[in-house]
Amino acid sequence: MTKRELPKRVSIKYTCDLIEVPDRVRILIDELSLTLTVIATRAKTVSKMCAEDPGASLAELKKVSNLLEKSKERVDDSLEILIGYARILMDNDLSAPQTPTPTDIEEIENPKTKKTKKKKPKKEKSNDA
Repeated sequence: MTKRELPKRVSIKYTCDLIEVPDRVRILIDELSLTLTVIATRAKTVSKMCAEDPGASLAELKKVSNLLEKSKERVDDSLEILIGYARILMDNDLSAPQTPTPTDIEEIENPKTKKTKKKKPKKEKSNDA
């Protein structure tokens, strides 16, 4: 028999009172902050050991990469939760400190790429006087 490979990450869904949502997101962000501190520490370690031990540097850098991926997931989860929370507040005309507008939510969900204006070519002056 071969063992099935277990997923590394699972999605957990649960409910909480609406008023608890900001606190729950705050917990996620606090955990993210701690993870980012670990990432910074490991990155400094990698930079110091690159010349001395490239193999160990690669292994440590891979750990940093994995932590960054998990951090990105944490940010995405927090964004989704806060967008849902803001929508509920707006749909029900509930007030919250600095409730985002629908435009704010749309910009978060669908970030616009910055468009650069094309410069108009300069007209050459003719010296036919």
